[in-house]
Amino acid sequence: MSTELDPSQRIIRPLTPLERFYTIRQSLDYYHNILSMVTYNHPLLASIPSSALIETLTPILTETITHLINSLPSLSIAITDIKSDEPKFVHVPEINLNQIIRFVWCQEKQDVEQVFEDEHDLVFDQEDTRKVLWRCVVLLWRSNGEMENFSNSASEIQTSTTDQSSQIGILFCYHHSIGDGQSSFVFHSELSSLLNTNFSNFSIKLQSKSQSPQKTLSKINTNFQQIAPPLEHFINLRPPFLKLIRLITPLFLIPEPIKNVFLPDYWGGDIHAMDVKKGLKTKVIIIKVEEEVLNEIYEKAKQNETTVHAVMNTAMVFGIYKHLLPKKVEDNSKSNVSNKKKMIRTSSPISFRKQSSPPIPVTNMGNYISEVVVDIPFTKIQTKGKKADNLFWNMARDWKKQCLQQVEGTKYKIWFLKLLGKKFGKWEKWVKERKHEKRGMGRDASGQISNLGRWIPRSDEESKKDIDKNSQMREDNWKIMDIIFSQSANVIGGAIQINAATYKDTLSLALTYQEGAIDSSKVELFSNAFLDALREIAQKGNINI
Repeated sequence: MSTELDPSQRIIRPLTPLERFYTIRQSLDYYHNILSMVTYNHPLLASIPSSALIETLTPILTETITHLINSLPSLSIAITDIKSDEPKFVHVPEINLNQIIRFVWCQEKQDVEQVFEDEHDLVFDQEDTRKVLWRCVVLLWRSNGEMENFSNSASEIQTSTTDQSSQIGILFCYHHSIGDGQSSFVFHSELSSLLNTNFSNFSIKLQSKSQSPQKTLSKINTNFQQIAPPLEHFINLRPPFLKLIRLITPLFLIPEPIKNVFLPDYWGGDIHAMDVKKGLKTKVIIIKVEEEVLNEIYEKAKQNETTVHAVMNTAMVFGIYKHLLPKKVEDNSKSNVSNKKKMIRTSSPISFRKQSSPPIPVTNMGNYISEVVVDIPFTKIQTKGKKADNLFWNMARDWKKQCLQQVEGTKYKIWFLKLLGKKFGKWEKWVKERKHEKRGMGRDASGQISNLGRWIPRSDEESKKDIDKNSQMREDNWKIMDIIFSQSANVIGGAIQINAATYKDTLSLALTYQEGAIDSSKVELFSNAFLDALREIAQKGNINI
């Protein structure tokens, strides 16, 4: 590991408070990384023997990733002075692709979930000034169906060469300091565009390179470029004086014992964050929502004047209440001493990419997010009688309303980080203190919905232009099947996290949680109930708790 700068390295800029917050979380083993995976299908891959597939893909990835690195400056940076009072981003002039790209064979959905878990548990070396803060995994499989429907045995996968489609998954894992969730859209849009723009050349290489395959990835030189400006460049984050007082009062001026007595508590996992002895190990469950279900939910949400995001949040609340709480909560029962939780707290990242004027460019990798928090009292969930008949949609509309009301104030949360000053030790102390709180088992929320929304790759837009001009689709291109977004468990974040992304009419979900914080059998029930709730909403238009 090299903590000293090479003479050829240049400083880019200091980290913003938000970017620094993400480095502190990793240093304390509270949060690790983000990842997303796009599944591609290319017809020519089916003709390549499995034994030669990796060697055949290597030159394609080398050329494509090299272009990608030099077009996205955040892919060629590291951090220097990480434990100082002013850590900085620094340019990495040379990248060894062998160190950041690996290939994995997968046979079934559980193999993919295991790759996700392994990547989430592998932290970046944020102290090494010569190592970039991202990596890729190429997942290889052959199947007649989609990724989750593997039917071939391992031996068949290794020998089959024809009569079935060929898919690969390209997984992009990165440190939160260099990008938010939608930054993965930037990466994959550029990648898919490069693959499809050069598809004819690639088809020639697929045929010719199999004769004498390139066996190793190469070292590449990178160009020095400024990374995209931070959120502060686009939006004024400083709050008015009265809002500043309201913001800092509960954080600094109210002693913790008083908070624990007077502020309502909420469920935050089975075990307090301080008592989980295994460290941060992320568990992942991948769920696919059927096309017809998603389309029906869109229509039902529109009819009920709310959003798919709000529908998912309400389904999560119902699932937490029914399957994750320690025991069934009795209506207004004062005798329920073993369960003093009074609320379910939900959080959700919100993006400022479209909130600024002018909008933040869609090609920017960076952190342009804050967070909304909504509390749902048990008494509201326990509504009975006629009011219970429309409880789901009332809660979904209310959640949307509260989120919209909070948008303006959420940016001030980011500005608040400046109040911590620059001293390194003060930052660590502040983040550690959250883990010690009694409320919410030391966690910020019961559950978090992180929904990236619908992804429209640039390659899709380019294909549409080709149709408009030539009245036909390009052939032999890399066909995108879906995208899955995930993030590591968060020791002081939501006890359960639902990460969502949509491509065309495919909604993919990755449920993540810290191993040991919640009983895994309960999470399995919760994941099944969550999907069943979405299906029931689609089929019947309503659901009861």
